[in-house]
Amino acid sequence: MKVNELAKSLKISDNQMVKFLSDLNIRIKGRSAKLDTQTVKMVRELYAEYLSEKEVVQNEARTLSLNFDTVSIREYAEMLDLKLSDIMQVLMQKQWVMNLNTMINRQQAIEIAAALNITVDSAEVKQTTAQNIGVESSTNDPKRPPVITVMGHVDHGKTSLLDNIRKTNVQAKEAGAITQHIGAYQVLVNGGKFTFLDTPGHAAFTSLRSRGVRITDLVILVIAADDGVKPQTIEAIEHAKAAGVPIIVALNKMDVSGANPDRVKQMLTEYELVCEEWGGETAVVPISAKTGDGIDALLDMIQLTADVLELTASTTGQAQGVVIEARLSKQKGPLATVLIQSGTLAVGQYFSVGSTYGKARALINDLGQTVQAAEPGMPVEIMGFSDVPESGSVLIAHDKEKDARKAVVHANGMGKHEVQVTGRADERQGNLVTVVVKADAQGSVDALKQLMSDEKSVKIRMVRAGLGDVTEDDINLAAISGGMIIGFGVKLSNSVQKIADNAAVEVRLYSVIYRAIEDLAQLIQGKRIVDYDYKQVGTLTVRAVYQYSKFGSIAGVYVDSGEVSRGYRATVTRGKKEIGNGEINSLKRFKEDVNEVKEGYECGVVVRGIDFQEGDTIAVYKQFERPVD
Repeated sequence: MKVNELAKSLKISDNQMVKFLSDLNIRIKGRSAKLDTQTVKMVRELYAEYLSEKEVVQNEARTLSLNFDTVSIREYAEMLDLKLSDIMQVLMQKQWVMNLNTMINRQQAIEIAAALNITVDSAEVKQTTAQNIGVESSTNDPKRPPVITVMGHVDHGKTSLLDNIRKTNVQAKEAGAITQHIGAYQVLVNGGKFTFLDTPGHAAFTSLRSRGVRITDLVILVIAADDGVKPQTIEAIEHAKAAGVPIIVALNKMDVSGANPDRVKQMLTEYELVCEEWGGETAVVPISAKTGDGIDALLDMIQLTADVLELTASTTGQAQGVVIEARLSKQKGPLATVLIQSGTLAVGQYFSVGSTYGKARALINDLGQTVQAAEPGMPVEIMGFSDVPESGSVLIAHDKEKDARKAVVHANGMGKHEVQVTGRADERQGNLVTVVVKADAQGSVDALKQLMSDEKSVKIRMVRAGLGDVTEDDINLAAISGGMIIGFGVKLSNSVQKIADNAAVEVRLYSVIYRAIEDLAQLIQGKRIVDYDYKQVGTLTVRAVYQYSKFGSIAGVYVDSGEVSRGYRATVTRGKKEIGNGEINSLKRFKEDVNEVKEGYECGVVVRGIDFQEGDTIAVYKQFERPVD
C-alpha cells in the first residue's frame, strides 16, 4: 500500500502520515512510496493505540496554568506529564507539521491543551502574560539601553576594553587577569546608557559565554590585530551567528608593532564576516584598549547599531529579568546579578526565580552603589533570596509574598523547565535543518559539507564544522541554534552525553562515512517540502473494450507514442470532450501483468471508474517531485 493511500484510509493528510512514519523511524522516499503489508499493519496498530491513549487522556480532565510565551513540543509534553505521542496525535489532527523541537506559542499551547481536555486557567494566563520574558514591547515604550556582549579569544583585551570604557579598574579585581564570571556593567556614554556583559574568553567557560549570547542585543568581537582569529574567536562567531545577533569587530592592539589589520580582515572572510571597507556588512573598528585610540569610534558604532535595532521596553508593570550569575556570600547570604528586561524592580518588592523566591532587601549597581530601583537594561546585584538561584533563570516580580510563594510552588510542580529568554535561534521546522558537524579528519568534514551544499530544496544551516570529539561547547551551540550534531569517527563522553540529554540535543555518531552521508541524506529527505508536477509521457488509442466484473471496463489499447506504466495518471477523452481521469490500476500483455509498455505495442489497461469506448484517446502522465522554494 502506498503512503498516501494509507493516510487516506486513516483519515489524515499525507504530510501527517509522512511525519508519523518519520517519528516511528520508518524511512520513505515520498508520499507515493509503497509500504509492505507488515509495515502497514504495524502503523495501523500504533495509530489505533495513539487514538485510544488520547481517549484515556481526554477522560482525565484537569486544569493547567501556563507561565511561558513559547515552549518546545518536547518540553510541553513534559509539563503536561503526557507521552509525546499524545501531543503528536493532536498536531496531526490539526494538520500542524511540527517536530519535537518546534517552539509553539501560548495560543497553540492552549489549543493543544483543549484537545486533550485540559482546561487552561484564563485568569492565570492573563496574569502571567504580562510577566513573561520576551513579550514584544510597544512602539510607545521608551528606549532601553542596548545589551552588549564582549567576546573574543583569551588575552585579546576584552576586559581591558571594558576597563577603558568604564574608567574603573575592573581588570585588577580579576584573578590572573582572566575573567572568572560574567560581569554586567552599565556605562553612560554621550548621554546614552550601554549595558555590557563581559563574558569569559577561554574554553573552560564556554557555557557561560553561550548564556551571555542568548540575552544580548549585539556582540563586540575583540580580536588582537597582531594575533588574528583564534579558536575562541571562532566559537564566539559561531555563537553570535547561531543567536542571530549583529557583530561589531573591535580590532584591538593596533598600537603593537606586529599589528596587521588587513590579515585579520582576510581571516574573517573565511567565516562570512566581510568588513564594510571591502563591500561587506560587518563593521570593523581599529582600537587600542591600552591607549584609548578608536574607543570613541567604537562607541559611536554601537550607538548607531542600537538605533537601527530600535530597542524599547516598558518601565511600568511587574519587573522581569534574567539571572546573569549567582553566589553565596558568608556575610550577605544568597546574591544574584540580574539584568532587568522590562518593568521596574524596586527595593522591598517580592520576586520569584524558578524554584526560589525572595524580597529585594537591597539593590546594588555595578559600581557598588545602593540604588532604590532598577529599570530595563540595568544590571543589579540583588540581596534577599531564600536560596541561590540558577544562572539563566527568569526573575518575576510580585506584589505580595504569597504570590511569590505560589509561583515557586507552581514551578516546582511543573518540574524543571528552562524558559528561553530572548533567544533568536531559528527553529528546526519546515524545510530548515541546523547541524553541528564534527569529524576525525578534514576529508570527512568536506564530504559532509559537500552533501549539504549540493542540497537546494532544504535550507541547511551548518553552524559549525570542525575536527575532534564532541564537546560541551558543541552541545551548547546546537542547543542555542535548535540544531543537532553529526559526528564521524569521533567520541562522546558520558559527561557530554548527559549535557546533551539535558539540553534535548540529538547527537548522531558514525564510524563509516557513507552511513553518515546516507543518514544525513535521509534526514534531508524527511525535511524536504515538495509538490508534484505531471508530465505527459505517452498517448494511447482504445481499439477494443472488454467487460470484466472485478474491474469494470478493460481497454485494449495501442501505444501511439511514448510509454505507459502501472501507476501513471490517465486522462480519457472522447472526441473533444474529457470524460474522466484516474490512475492506471492494471497493465497487461497477453494476460500477463507488466510494469511498462513502449510505443508500437498493444496492451490492456484498467482505470477504475472509467467506461471506455472504442476510439477513446488516453493521455498518460508521469508524476514528478518538484521541491518547493
